[in-house]
Amino acid sequence: SDGQKWASSKGCDVLLAGLQVAKPTTSWPSSEHTVYHYGGGYNFTVLNFWAPFLVRSELVDADGPAHTGLWNLYLDEPAAVWAPHVPAFDYAVVSASSWFYRPSMLYEAGRLVGCHHCLLPNVTDLTLRYALRMATRAALRAVVSSDGGGVTAVLRTVSPSQYEGGEWNKDGNCVRTRPYRRGEKTLQGFELDFHTLQVEEFEAAKRAASGGGVRMMLMDTTEAMIRRADAHPSRYRGWTRRKEWMKEYFTIFNDCVHWCVPGAIDAWNDMLSHMLLTVSVTRWTQHN
Repeated sequence: SDGQKWASSKGCDVLLAGLQVAKPTTSWPSSEHTVYHYGGGYNFTVLNFWAPFLVRSELVDADGPAHTGLWNLYLDEPAAVWAPHVPAFDYAVVSASSWFYRPSMLYEAGRLVGCHHCLLPNVTDLTLRYALRMATRAALRAVVSSDGGGVTAVLRTVSPSQYEGGEWNKDGNCVRTRPYRRGEKTLQGFELDFHTLQVEEFEAAKRAASGGGVRMMLMDTTEAMIRRADAHPSRYRGWTRRKEWMKEYFTIFNDCVHWCVPGAIDAWNDMLSHMLLTVSVTRWTQHN
């Protein structure tokens, strides 16, 4: 898997599901690459890559104009931590969105083409929409053009943040105790744009992969999760007594981006399992 939300919430969920039947052997080829191998009769390996922008990135200012850092993003260069491994994959899950809110300098072909919220004179603000679109395009192209053959690529759509009563750093919180009803909550703003462009880039990649060895699948979790504002950890993410003590000295923000595990995100297991089972049945039918 690539990207950030899969790595943090969904990745944990997959591993917890696996732990019900077997204990994996864990290794860390690097700080951005974790390998979980299930041996015995399973012979199943999960590779977890930390590549929140999907493409090569560099932190150039830890503070930046919005106090969330300033990054260099090379929008046509898939991150080296994951891209070279694609030919060896049976399945690759790609996801990214939330990190693109961070201010960034945008490069293509080694040349500065613009930025997102860099607030620098004579640098065009291309917006985070452009950055996410081009990074998604580069990642999907890397998968489609891989020479391994047989990989099934799954693009998981944007996972909505659900702050109410303020923004994430302005007392926003998520304290609902029940899901929204159908039609009660709709996708809006940047997240609607993110979802739209992800679907567009997926369709383009699917056309490019047509007739080749790569199978493209869209895992559209957005509509289901927009109704689950009750399923975020809020102030309980990573709770410890030390964290309670730290509140006297640091601002601890509520987490309405990640998901409680176990919880609503378990539905993603069901969706992914169904999609992969469909692929397996199709392949078996074709060879029998």
